[in-house]
Amino acid sequence: MMNISWEFFTECIKMKTESEIVHFFKTLDLIPPSVLCKFCSINIFIDENDVFKRVYCPNCSTRNSLLQGYYSKMKFNQFHFILISYLNNEDIVSVEIKLMKNHMNISRKTIAKYYKKFRTLITNFMENYIMDVVFTEICEIDESMITAKRLGEHGRIPKRIIWVFGILERNSKRCLIYLVPDRRRQTINPIIEHHINNGTLIISDEYPVYVNNRTTPKTSQITHFLPNKHFYHRWINHSINFVNPFDETIHINTLERLWQDLRPAIKSKKNLDEIYAYINEFMFFSKF
Repeated sequence: MMNISWEFFTECIKMKTESEIVHFFKTLDLIPPSVLCKFCSINIFIDENDVFKRVYCPNCSTRNSLLQGYYSKMKFNQFHFILISYLNNEDIVSVEIKLMKNHMNISRKTIAKYYKKFRTLITNFMENYIMDVVFTEICEIDESMITAKRLGEHGRIPKRIIWVFGILERNSKRCLIYLVPDRRRQTINPIIEHHINNGTLIISDEYPVYVNNRTTPKTSQITHFLPNKHFYHRWINHSINFVNPFDETIHINTLERLWQDLRPAIKSKKNLDEIYAYINEFMFFSKF
């Protein structure tokens, strides 16, 4: 497996379409402007849209597969092919089928290794990136258990309980997701203090870490324990409403929707390392 540089990966990740990625490869001389037909030795011009297709030679009208007949001449190796599939969020099985159609004999195990390498690059980047993130606009905060929940006394007790804590900046849709050991104040408050700027409006539910439900009227635990940050804190009681009927901006539905996207894939992961890598990948694609 080739050594993938972070600079090369980040340049590719910015490309939104397949043709943009192919054009970028051309600028790096990874794809030549033309190749020789293996039947009549006539130059065939390579269009950016034809890299993954079979093209006809204008002279002998034979059907040529650029990835098959000119695999070495094009300098377009399996890494580039799998990377494009990864950027398009294709699963490993569909990538394997796509490679077979282009007569590239690459096993599912090899594809999985590349996907793992991409996630490792993203994880290394996000570990440094998230430490410098500071939100300055309206933030929604929430914690969630991403393993199966037991309803009352029915169902099996989950083998593991995994908590995540998230901060989502409403206007930019940027998010931070932390794997946390629990949802106690000692765990959550340092994250809020580090990543949310002074004087920012925070919206949450009425979980006791955020709101003191024992007083009348209810008071903010966030502003009480983090007085130096001068936060503005509003909350919503989910047992009554999901949106404040008097102020429709008071809700955390955006972050709740994010949990719905995150949970299905997380539940299929076998260990914490895979979960951690997927969460970083999830944040990365939401950032770019």
